[in-house]
Amino acid sequence: MPCQTNPIRRRWRWGVLLAMVMGVLASVPQLHLRLVRGKDWNGSYVSYDFDERAYSAYVQALIDGRPRRNDPYTGVDDYSFSRSSESLFSIQFLPAYALAIPARILGLSASDTFIGLRIGSAIISALAVFWLLVTLTNSGRIAAVGALLVLCVGPYAGSAKALSSLLAFHPATFDFPFLRRSVPAMPFPIFFVFCTSIYLAITSAGRRAAIRWSGIAGLCFGALLFSYFFLWTAAAAWFGCFVLISIANPEPHWKRLRTVVAVVGVIAVASLIPYVLLLVHRVPTMDAAQLLASTRSPDFSERSELFGAIVIVLLAMAVQLRFLNLRDPVIRFTISFALLPFVLFNYQVITGRSLQSFHYETYIAPYSVAVAAVLSGALLLRRRLGLPSLYRRSIRTLWCLAILTLVWASTGTVIMSRAHIASERLADEKLTAVRRMYEDLVPEEHLQTTQPIAFFTDLFQADMAPTRARYAVLWSPHMFVFSGVTPIENKERLFRYLYFSGVDEHQFESMIFSNSYLSLALFGFDRVWRRETGGRDAINSEDVAQEQRSYAGYVARFDLKQASALVIDYVVVPSQNGPDISNFDRWYERYESQHVGDFTICRVKLRQ
Repeated sequence: MPCQTNPIRRRWRWGVLLAMVMGVLASVPQLHLRLVRGKDWNGSYVSYDFDERAYSAYVQALIDGRPRRNDPYTGVDDYSFSRSSESLFSIQFLPAYALAIPARILGLSASDTFIGLRIGSAIISALAVFWLLVTLTNSGRIAAVGALLVLCVGPYAGSAKALSSLLAFHPATFDFPFLRRSVPAMPFPIFFVFCTSIYLAITSAGRRAAIRWSGIAGLCFGALLFSYFFLWTAAAAWFGCFVLISIANPEPHWKRLRTVVAVVGVIAVASLIPYVLLLVHRVPTMDAAQLLASTRSPDFSERSELFGAIVIVLLAMAVQLRFLNLRDPVIRFTISFALLPFVLFNYQVITGRSLQSFHYETYIAPYSVAVAAVLSGALLLRRRLGLPSLYRRSIRTLWCLAILTLVWASTGTVIMSRAHIASERLADEKLTAVRRMYEDLVPEEHLQTTQPIAFFTDLFQADMAPTRARYAVLWSPHMFVFSGVTPIENKERLFRYLYFSGVDEHQFESMIFSNSYLSLALFGFDRVWRRETGGRDAINSEDVAQEQRSYAGYVARFDLKQASALVIDYVVVPSQNGPDISNFDRWYERYESQHVGDFTICRVKLRQ
């Protein structure tokens, strides 16, 4: 008698295949850079997101054994001078520690970890989405193709630019958004594990199983809480939608739902207590950096809301025609995923506060709508699979969808990688000086006593330096998002950097009028964003004139006392066509110069 394969194992073969495909797609940009650079590769990770530099710097600080409350750019640890010094990174610490602890054990750097994280997160996310879909559809094929659609095509439901590129058959708009490191890449699959655990808790046969799955869901929520604000709020909103739908339409699992709500609620409240305590002690500048705005205006303009509304209308029609039964928990799950964008983009109507809604637009709302669309198709397909001819046509359609999606995603990944390879190669070349400085120039005894301060005229090097080496920087674009400096100190460091880099008043004015790092540092994301969109607090000409006068006064007053207030140990400048640092040379003497690639590294000492 032939041996028959276990149905569960057979279904999960599709999930493993999907995970392998996503892992390969995620590795293409890094493999491309590694191939182009060859033996000259400096270990840099490919990055399509500006903020990844700050996350990798924080992870490297933890790998080096520094405490949770650290500032990798200034070298200040624990912020003992102030209780109100929790930063975004010290509050959302779980992903960073989950990376730093094994990296420290294995002797890996933050760059190594981020390279592995991109591939690992793609694999785990694929398995998490597949688990959700296979649990709700009971079909390995549908779950695999559906998960591929969710991860590869789903992001196009969240952006007008992305959607237009999809309709124009131009796949290279952006890379997989959920793979931004370390968030949401690390906690992204946990969101779907949370949703799946809720479903299993609702539909499980026994009370013990329900409590067990509810406990797992509660732990997932706690992990999301200390990982990424936009995912734990999305999980809470989704669960709230599901509970409200179930209350409005009582179903056979009503008693079980009360148990699930109780268990998840207890764990959630227990997790929220320490979270709120950390949040209360956040640094005052954190709200400005995170674009916390006061508003009660509803927002129904998002693309994911449009697609969610389409799914809801189709499901309502199917229920009205008795194709589907609203008492089915799968339908309620589908509706809750479709409703999620409406809650995420309109919670400010109740709370009066809105926080960077574009994070929802990019990192979770479109994926939620994509899941709803896949489940809707699976529900309608399940209704008609009794007809053999329709079953065969459905299988062929699934294969065509899978092939088209795979070709689309592969093409987009390759085009995206080729479009950015020049900038990624240049970034890796710039890290040559950073690495050599740490390996050859910085005395070991210096590192044991204090972190030397380096003046990088190139801001990319300044931003990436703490990821590659244990030294502080004069100023970097991400310095203000940590808590090691006050707003006044950050501004003073910025002006010092500009003065040493030879920026005069006229250059200062032209830079601040554009949306450069200078306007972001002086006015914050909120006001720069309002300059583009309009608003009451938008940057105006008087604001620019005031900052210009402030900078001119700073330059005029700069003397030896000010130069001595923050002593610099190293300077790194381009060997050719670099900025004029004669202002820096007026106060510092260079010695022990070394040419590394296109840059010159010098030890410096203050002139007396």
